[in-house]
Amino acid sequence: MVQQGLVFECSTCQQIYNDDILRYKLQLEVIDTSANASIVLYDQVAENLVGISCHDLRFLFLEERKEFQELPDQLERLIDRTLLFRVTVRNHQVHKPMSVFNVSNFEDDPNLISQHDQFTRER
Repeated sequence: MVQQGLVFECSTCQQIYNDDILRYKLQLEVIDTSANASIVLYDQVAENLVGISCHDLRFLFLEERKEFQELPDQLERLIDRTLLFRVTVRNHQVHKPMSVFNVSNFEDDPNLISQHDQFTRER
C-alpha cells in the first residue's frame, strides 16, 4: 500500500482504498492440549486483545515503515500467549474440521485459564 494523500493505493492492483472506516478482522490459529482451531475476532473484541485501535495500528505500522511480511509488534505479542476464548459454534460447524469460529470474548486471567486447562487434560 502506498499512501496518496488521504487514500491508499494498492501497489499490486492499483485499487484505491479510502481511510474512512478501518475495522479489525483478526483470524488466528489457536492450539491447546486437546486440539487446534481457527478463530476470528472482529472490531472491539480484536481491539481489546491487540490493545490498540485498528486506525492507530495502521498509523504506527506505516510510521515505522515495516515490510508487509513483518507483523506489527502489537500482533507479534499475541504469539505464544495463553488465553481463554468464548466462541460461537453453529450447527453446521460441528463436524467440519476447517470451520472458523467467531470469538465473542476472551479472558487472560491465569486462574480461570488453569481451571479450563485442567478440564481439557481430563478428556
